[in-house]
Amino acid sequence: ETFRIKASNLDRWKNSAAQEYMFVIRQNKARLAKGQKPSKGRRDPRVWLDRTYENLPAVACFAKSDRALTSHKQSREARQEFRRHLLTTYGNELRAFRRGLAPEGAYAFTFLNLRAYCNRHNLHIDVWALWRGLDRDKDGRVTLEDLCTSHALALACLKRWATNSPLFGSCAKLWRSDAAAEVSRERSGTWFSEKKMLQGVFVETLRRLEWPQVHDKQVRKLVCEALDYHGCSVITVQDLEWLDKWMPPEWVYVEPDPAAWAEMKA
Repeated sequence: ETFRIKASNLDRWKNSAAQEYMFVIRQNKARLAKGQKPSKGRRDPRVWLDRTYENLPAVACFAKSDRALTSHKQSREARQEFRRHLLTTYGNELRAFRRGLAPEGAYAFTFLNLRAYCNRHNLHIDVWALWRGLDRDKDGRVTLEDLCTSHALALACLKRWATNSPLFGSCAKLWRSDAAAEVSRERSGTWFSEKKMLQGVFVETLRRLEWPQVHDKQVRKLVCEALDYHGCSVITVQDLEWLDKWMPPEWVYVEPDPAAWAEMKA
């Protein structure tokens, strides 16, 4: 009985000491953030006792949580700064993905590609923190749908419609359709299949071919941005061929099932 009492008292003392130590740590971090010197009061823990305090379970859990929070904050800030750079340089993230990040013709990039890109553009960003923020599923690569989810969803709608259509079977065949030639002649008076197609001609072609999402302004804008490789409001047949070769995961293009969602929540 005496031993249990002593052990209980020791546990209470350890918990109390851990709480006091963590309070001092938080206080000193706040002071450092304000540009002030850390507290050195008479009752503050001494430096030579840090190892003893750090071995306490409560302090170890606190330190682990604090490291995870700091890592998450650094990754978020690096990702935001990187996104600002991509928008400033390329106009949108998918164009940056196609022209700068992914190897030519690829639909994903690795850490080495990202580091080479940052070095090439002289970006002062913590590459490891940025990679943690981009590679959220920890599979060692960042795909098109990971970096540009909104554009990927819009492109998947167009790709699925064109692929499943008995008239086309692929996105590239939209380029050679009678509707595309007709719209081009109306807009420019001629038609050259090897030339670039203006975005207005492409959108009007999709409208005449009755693409279901063509009336959705946001989806239409995302598709045009994604296929406009140079940012000149033109689309080429190579852009459509690039879209044909893309193999998106199922979650990108599958239709939502309200019944399954209701069943899962039940």
